[in-house]
Amino acid sequence: MKRLHNDAGTRVGGRGAASAELARRAMDQLFEVAVVLGEAMARGLGAHGLTTARAELIWRLHEAGPMTQRQLSQVLQCTPRNVTGLVDALEATTKDLAQAQSIATDPGNLRLRHVLALHPSASATANPAVNRAVSVTPALMTSLAHWDCQTNPNPTGGTDSAKNYMLACNVKRSRVYLLAPASLDGGDVQAASAGLDYQPTLPEGSEAPTPGEVLDVPNGTPWVVNLKFTRSGAARWLALTEKTYEVSNGPASGYPDCVPPKGCNAVGITLDGIVESDPATEVDGIPGGLTVISGNFSQAEADRLAAVLRGGSLPVPLHVVG
Repeated sequence: MKRLHNDAGTRVGGRGAASAELARRAMDQLFEVAVVLGEAMARGLGAHGLTTARAELIWRLHEAGPMTQRQLSQVLQCTPRNVTGLVDALEATTKDLAQAQSIATDPGNLRLRHVLALHPSASATANPAVNRAVSVTPALMTSLAHWDCQTNPNPTGGTDSAKNYMLACNVKRSRVYLLAPASLDGGDVQAASAGLDYQPTLPEGSEAPTPGEVLDVPNGTPWVVNLKFTRSGAARWLALTEKTYEVSNGPASGYPDCVPPKGCNAVGITLDGIVESDPATEVDGIPGGLTVISGNFSQAEADRLAAVLRGGSLPVPLHVVG
């Protein structure tokens, strides 16, 4: 690098001028490579919840062993307060990654079911006894109206049969759902991955980007999860999303007025008896076994959701891959 710089800066005239031009071009190319590598490194670190600063902190500790906060601030050339912030961020990231890893390596009981009705979680001193049945019974509908998800967030205890109608909670939304027998399970999911929702607009006559090519993705491009079903799962997924969409013949879920037997435009995705999400279908059936899950995801949320899908569940608005 130094020799090229010196050549470009000192040689003039005759062969020296040609050498200087060659050196200048080489320097330009080296800087371009440095930019591309920097962007690739940032994306690679981001996939693991890291920034350049967090990665440097890990590297310094790996190389030098344990250090005090003051020593770290001197090595990283920042304030002790900044060191505290980096350590706290790493600790939070490690917990998120550990949770995703746990999901990915310990597959749960995934079911995809038609949502037939939902009700706000009740406040009850004791929950009803009925939480599942082979048909929609008056007792099951009564339980739906009186179930307290705070007291018992998992009505079936994760032992639900794919053939049963059942109650399931989403504690975060304070909802209890009545779900139909399962249409699909975890064996129907072939792959799931997080990615940026970006398709470059190519000038006429230009070639498509090659796999692995670094693209200039605009800031603010949303994160999505790409989902692929098996061949048999794709057929069942098409049938389920046709049924849910045709409830309202549109993307509206029909909440909270939908009731059995017609139900709602929503797919209840349960993992071990808990409703992870209840997406509405945006088109009249999703063919081909490919689905994009879009929403206001951060990268960490998309990564975690992909891990859940590979071992577990699914959520948010859905549309056909074009």
